[in-house]
Amino acid sequence: MKKWIELGIAFLISIVCAVCAELDNAEIVRGILLSCARPGYPTPNEEMEAFARGRGISDAEMSELLMSLVEEGLHDDADALSRRVADGALWGLSRFGGDHESEFVREIIMTTKDTGIRLTAVLAWMRIVPEKWEDMVREVAGDSRFDSLTRFVTYQEAYRIGQNGDERTRQRVEQVLSEVHDNEPSPGNRMDMQKWTSELKAH
Repeated sequence: MKKWIELGIAFLISIVCAVCAELDNAEIVRGILLSCARPGYPTPNEEMEAFARGRGISDAEMSELLMSLVEEGLHDDADALSRRVADGALWGLSRFGGDHESEFVREIIMTTKDTGIRLTAVLAWMRIVPEKWEDMVREVAGDSRFDSLTRFVTYQEAYRIGQNGDERTRQRVEQVLSEVHDNEPSPGNRMDMQKWTSELKAH
Protein backbone atom coordinates (compact mmCIF):
# COMPACT_ATOMS: atom_id res chain seq x y z
CA MET A 1 0.00 0.00 0.00
CA LYS A 2 2.80 2.43 0.93
CA LYS A 3 4.49 1.80 -2.42
CA TRP A 4 1.30 2.65 -4.29
CA ILE A 5 0.86 5.82 -2.24
CA GLU A 6 4.43 6.88 -3.04
CA LEU A 7 3.87 6.20 -6.74
CA GLY A 8 0.65 8.17 -6.60
CA ILE A 9 2.40 11.12 -4.96
CA ALA A 10 5.16 11.07 -7.58
CA PHE A 11 2.58 10.97 -10.38
CA LEU A 12 0.59 13.80 -8.81
CA ILE A 13 3.65 15.96 -8.39
CA SER A 14 4.76 15.33 -11.98
CA ILE A 15 1.36 16.57 -13.18
CA VAL A 16 1.49 19.62 -10.92
CA CYS A 17 4.99 20.48 -12.09
CA ALA A 18 4.07 20.06 -15.75
CA VAL A 19 0.89 22.12 -15.55
CA CYS A 20 2.25 24.78 -13.17
CA ALA A 21 5.80 25.05 -14.44
CA GLU A 22 5.54 28.84 -14.37
CA LEU A 23 4.84 28.86 -10.62
CA ASP A 24 7.74 29.21 -8.21
CA ASN A 25 8.41 26.71 -5.44
CA ALA A 26 6.78 28.86 -2.77
CA GLU A 27 3.50 29.08 -4.68
CA ILE A 28 3.37 25.32 -5.20
CA VAL A 29 4.11 24.66 -1.52
CA ARG A 30 1.39 27.15 -0.55
CA GLY A 31 -1.01 25.18 -2.73
CA ILE A 32 -0.03 21.94 -1.02
CA LEU A 33 -0.50 23.46 2.44
CA LEU A 34 -3.91 24.90 1.55
CA SER A 35 -5.23 21.67 0.07
CA CYS A 36 -7.68 19.64 2.12
CA ALA A 37 -6.13 16.49 3.62
CA ARG A 38 -8.34 13.41 3.34
CA PRO A 39 -8.05 10.00 5.01
CA GLY A 40 -6.17 7.54 2.82
CA TYR A 41 -4.51 10.30 0.78
CA PRO A 42 -0.95 11.65 1.13
CA THR A 43 -0.41 14.17 3.92
CA PRO A 44 0.91 17.64 3.07
CA ASN A 45 4.33 16.63 4.41
CA GLU A 46 4.34 13.57 2.13
CA GLU A 47 3.33 15.72 -0.82
CA MET A 48 6.05 18.25 -0.03
CA GLU A 49 8.61 15.47 0.28
CA ALA A 50 7.65 14.10 -3.14
CA PHE A 51 7.66 17.59 -4.61
CA ALA A 52 11.14 18.31 -3.20
CA ARG A 53 12.45 15.03 -4.62
CA GLY A 54 10.94 15.78 -8.00
CA ARG A 55 12.58 19.19 -8.21
CA GLY A 56 15.86 18.24 -6.55
CA ILE A 57 15.27 20.55 -3.59
CA SER A 58 17.38 19.76 -0.54
CA ASP A 59 16.02 19.58 3.01
CA ALA A 60 17.91 22.77 3.85
CA GLU A 61 16.35 24.59 0.89
CA MET A 62 12.87 23.36 1.78
CA SER A 63 13.41 24.46 5.37
CA GLU A 64 14.36 27.97 4.23
CA LEU A 65 11.26 28.14 2.06
CA LEU A 66 9.03 26.92 4.89
CA MET A 67 10.52 29.37 7.38
CA SER A 68 9.85 32.24 4.99
CA LEU A 69 6.20 31.13 4.72
CA VAL A 70 5.95 30.97 8.50
CA GLU A 71 7.32 34.51 8.82
CA GLU A 72 4.87 35.80 6.19
CA GLY A 73 1.94 34.24 8.01
CA LEU A 74 2.90 35.60 11.43
CA HIS A 75 2.95 39.26 10.41
CA ASP A 76 0.36 41.35 12.23
CA ASP A 77 -1.43 42.12 8.96
CA ALA A 78 -1.43 38.51 7.68
CA ASP A 79 -4.81 37.18 6.56
CA ALA A 80 -6.40 33.88 7.61
CA LEU A 81 -5.05 31.95 4.62
CA SER A 82 -1.50 33.13 5.30
CA ARG A 83 -1.80 32.05 8.92
CA ARG A 84 -3.08 28.66 7.79
CA VAL A 85 -0.06 28.34 5.49
CA ALA A 86 2.22 29.38 8.37
CA ASP A 87 0.76 26.68 10.60
CA GLY A 88 1.25 24.03 7.90
CA ALA A 89 4.76 25.27 7.13
CA LEU A 90 5.66 25.02 10.81
CA TRP A 91 4.57 21.40 10.80
CA GLY A 92 6.53 20.89 7.57
CA LEU A 93 9.67 21.81 9.48
CA SER A 94 9.11 18.68 11.57
CA ARG A 95 10.02 16.75 8.40
CA PHE A 96 12.69 18.97 6.83
CA GLY A 97 14.20 20.86 9.76
CA GLY A 98 17.39 20.36 11.74
CA ASP A 99 19.20 22.16 14.56
CA HIS A 100 19.04 25.57 12.87
CA GLU A 101 15.31 25.24 12.26
CA SER A 102 14.72 24.03 15.82
CA GLU A 103 16.03 27.40 17.07
CA PHE A 104 13.65 29.20 14.72
CA VAL A 105 10.70 27.13 15.98
CA ARG A 106 11.81 27.62 19.58
CA GLU A 107 11.69 31.38 19.14
CA ILE A 108 8.12 31.14 17.87
CA ILE A 109 7.13 29.09 20.91
CA MET A 110 8.52 31.81 23.16
CA THR A 111 7.07 34.83 21.34
CA THR A 112 3.76 33.98 19.66
CA LYS A 113 0.46 34.86 21.30
CA ASP A 114 -1.48 32.53 18.98
CA THR A 115 -2.26 29.36 20.94
CA GLY A 116 -2.81 27.30 17.78
CA ILE A 117 0.53 28.32 16.30
CA ARG A 118 2.21 27.69 19.66
CA LEU A 119 0.75 24.17 19.83
CA THR A 120 1.99 23.34 16.31
CA ALA A 121 5.40 24.82 17.09
CA VAL A 122 5.76 22.77 20.28
CA LEU A 123 4.94 19.53 18.48
CA ALA A 124 7.16 20.39 15.49
CA TRP A 125 10.07 21.22 17.83
CA MET A 126 9.72 17.88 19.61
CA ARG A 127 9.78 16.08 16.24
CA ILE A 128 12.87 18.01 15.09
CA VAL A 129 14.84 17.42 18.30
CA PRO A 130 13.18 14.42 19.99
CA GLU A 131 16.21 13.91 22.22
CA LYS A 132 15.23 17.14 24.04
CA TRP A 133 11.67 16.01 24.78
CA GLU A 134 12.16 16.34 28.55
CA ASP A 135 13.04 20.04 28.29
CA MET A 136 9.75 20.75 26.54
CA VAL A 137 7.63 18.59 28.85
CA ARG A 138 8.95 20.37 31.93
CA GLU A 139 8.61 23.81 30.37
CA VAL A 140 5.04 23.23 29.20
CA ALA A 141 4.06 21.72 32.55
CA GLY A 142 5.38 24.70 34.50
CA ASP A 143 4.41 27.68 32.33
CA SER A 144 0.89 29.14 32.38
CA ARG A 145 1.22 30.34 28.79
CA PHE A 146 0.56 26.78 27.63
CA ASP A 147 -3.10 25.78 27.61
CA SER A 148 -4.58 22.39 28.45
CA LEU A 149 -4.59 21.16 24.84
CA THR A 150 -0.94 22.09 24.29
CA ARG A 151 0.02 20.31 27.51
CA PHE A 152 -1.93 17.23 26.41
CA VAL A 153 -0.23 17.13 23.01
CA THR A 154 3.19 17.59 24.62
CA TYR A 155 2.66 14.77 27.10
CA GLN A 156 1.25 12.57 24.34
CA GLU A 157 4.30 13.20 22.16
CA ALA A 158 6.60 12.29 25.07
CA TYR A 159 4.59 9.08 25.48
CA ARG A 160 5.06 8.32 21.77
CA ILE A 161 8.80 8.88 22.13
CA GLY A 162 8.82 6.51 25.08
CA GLN A 163 6.89 3.87 23.17
CA ASN A 164 9.31 4.03 20.24
CA GLY A 165 12.46 4.33 22.34
CA ASP A 166 14.70 1.89 24.13
CA GLU A 167 14.13 0.70 27.68
CA ARG A 168 16.05 3.59 29.22
CA THR A 169 14.00 6.13 27.25
CA ARG A 170 10.72 4.46 28.23
CA GLN A 171 11.69 4.51 31.87
CA ARG A 172 12.69 8.18 31.72
CA VAL A 173 9.46 9.22 30.00
CA GLU A 174 7.45 7.27 32.58
CA GLN A 175 9.38 8.95 35.40
CA VAL A 176 9.01 12.49 34.05
CA LEU A 177 5.31 12.15 33.28
CA SER A 178 4.78 10.77 36.77
CA GLU A 179 6.64 13.73 38.27
CA VAL A 180 4.59 16.39 36.46
CA HIS A 181 1.31 14.49 36.85
CA ASP A 182 0.40 15.82 40.30
CA ASN A 183 0.73 19.46 39.25
CA GLU A 184 -1.31 19.06 36.03
CA PRO A 185 -4.54 21.04 36.56
CA SER A 186 -6.64 19.22 33.94
CA PRO A 187 -8.35 16.06 35.26
CA GLY A 188 -8.57 14.69 31.72
CA ASN A 189 -4.86 15.19 31.15
CA ARG A 190 -4.04 13.55 34.47
CA MET A 191 -6.16 10.54 33.53
CA ASP A 192 -4.35 10.15 30.20
CA MET A 193 -0.95 10.62 31.80
CA GLN A 194 -1.73 7.93 34.35
CA LYS A 195 -2.73 5.55 31.57
CA TRP A 196 0.41 6.31 29.56
CA THR A 197 2.78 5.89 32.48
CA SER A 198 1.15 2.56 33.37
CA GLU A 199 1.55 1.34 29.80
CA LEU A 200 5.19 2.43 29.66
CA LYS A 201 5.92 0.76 32.97
CA ALA A 202 4.31 -2.50 31.79
CA HIS A 203 6.04 -2.45 28.38
